[in-house]
Amino acid sequence: MNIKTWQQIVAIIGLSLITCSEALCAANVNVGGQIITIPAPESFSQAITPRMIKFGELSTIPEDRLLAVFGPTSEVEKEARSGIFQSARYGFAQATRNVEPHQIPLDRFAKYKADTKSELLGDMSANDRVEIQKNHDLMAKWIQSGMGTKIQFGEPKLGAILIIDESPTSLTMITKMIMPVSSGKGKPKPVEMVVGMSQMLVKSKVIWIQVYSGSTSRADSDWVTRTIVKWTLAVQAANP
Repeated sequence: MNIKTWQQIVAIIGLSLITCSEALCAANVNVGGQIITIPAPESFSQAITPRMIKFGELSTIPEDRLLAVFGPTSEVEKEARSGIFQSARYGFAQATRNVEPHQIPLDRFAKYKADTKSELLGDMSANDRVEIQKNHDLMAKWIQSGMGTKIQFGEPKLGAILIIDESPTSLTMITKMIMPVSSGKGKPKPVEMVVGMSQMLVKSKVIWIQVYSGSTSRADSDWVTRTIVKWTLAVQAANP
């Protein structure tokens, strides 16, 4: 299965994204009783259809809660006209369930960032591997029920995690992820994604934002790097 086929599968998963109106260019989410505005990444819009929300939920481990899903506006508009969505780029905002209820002071967030560095720069825990595989199995069943296509996801392999920006209220990183994908015929084929993620303290609440892109050239890595940095700044600016 090549990256184009993977993009088509992601497209079908995310059927019925809707165009970016003024209200959908930003998500106003409730994080532990605090309303936080999460503007869409540049050239993206918020996706609120049940199928795209389901995709986001299946991409979120149980310890986290999905806050919002975003997709490229150009592809959203194309899908609205033709029913076809062909982009492997998308974004999520999430909150960690056991942290969400608490007001987090700046000094405690510094400790969270240190813990994040230790966890992400080390090996993935056995529990994380199990939970991620559970999500992938659920997504595979969901795709099969909706498309009639048998598909399996193998265990993802993360590349080196690079810290590309850090401030007292944010920690921004980028990595690559290789996912073995099988359509039920032949050996699994590796699908490479670039992932940008930022852990943020916003209005005394900790949130995560993430952007994903299929990786076929250096331009994809450059896009993810540029987008996650700009998106982090945009979220901070929207919540003074």
